[in-house]
Amino acid sequence: MANLAMTPEEAKSEYGAEPTDSDLPRYPYGLSIYLDDDTLKKLGITDLPKVGTSMPATITVTVTGTSQRATQSNKEGEQMRTCVDLQITDMDITMPTKSAADVLYGAKG
Repeated sequence: MANLAMTPEEAKSEYGAEPTDSDLPRYPYGLSIYLDDDTLKKLGITDLPKVGTSMPATITVTVTGTSQRATQSNKEGEQMRTCVDLQITDMDITMPTKSAADVLYGAKG
């Protein structure tokens, strides 16, 4: 699976500054999704995970658009930008489970 975090060079190109841990997004625009109450209900998520929790998700998408565009670059003349628009149509998220030790003795932390 590919990690889509921006490299320092990509962040500098996108935002004009070197990234730090707290001042810039780690991932490009458009990679964040928002799940509302109705969507959470459809996914069977009743207890919210803690912020920062990693969870596996499986999605099915439909391509809703494609484009390729030439833009002027300050350094090298013309630059091609290619984009694909995706609509998530189906999703499954695996919620983290508590270990037997966490249930019996409480979570570490």
